[in-house]
Amino acid sequence: MRESGSELDSKVNQRLSPEDMQLELDHIASLFLRISVFDSQFHSNKLIGLNILPLHALREGFRFVPIFVFSGKLKNQSGILCRFDFQ
Repeated sequence: MRESGSELDSKVNQRLSPEDMQLELDHIASLFLRISVFDSQFHSNKLIGLNILPLHALREGFRFVPIFVFSGKLKNQSGILCRFDFQ
């Protein structure tokens, strides 16, 4: 069963726990950071949204990262607050 865009919006707009989010570099020399958001609330671990960021554009500190949900549109209020710390 496919979920509607509004159902996905409500899940992405909820407060996310660390288990709901995954940050990963595709390769040690990767130029992009992939941020994946999962729905672990119902123990399905279903991927509900993601964004891929170029590493050269990242700055230290807190940044709002928009999340693309799988209804095919960017929802203006869907996003996460990330803290980037390069030590």
